[in-house]
Amino acid sequence: FPYTTLFRSGLQKVQKRKENNKKRILELFVKKEEIYNQDAEELLDVSDTTATNYLNELVGENKIKRHGKKGRGVFYTK
Repeated sequence: FPYTTLFRSGLQKVQKRKENNKKRILELFVKKEEIYNQDAEELLDVSDTTATNYLNELVGENKIKRHGKKGRGVFYTK
């Protein structure tokens, strides 16, 4: 019983932080028309992989568009 409660509350915290971080990325578009993975990394102080995951989720939610296939040339627009 206590483990499931702890797990659930921990999961909710992670999900809340994730949603907050994605919101912060979207707010970055107020200042910039194009965002690169590195912009998200620096904004959130996260790894390259974590930034990519957030950006891919936003693309999947149709909130931003990806330009380019992969690598340094990839950028995102709103």
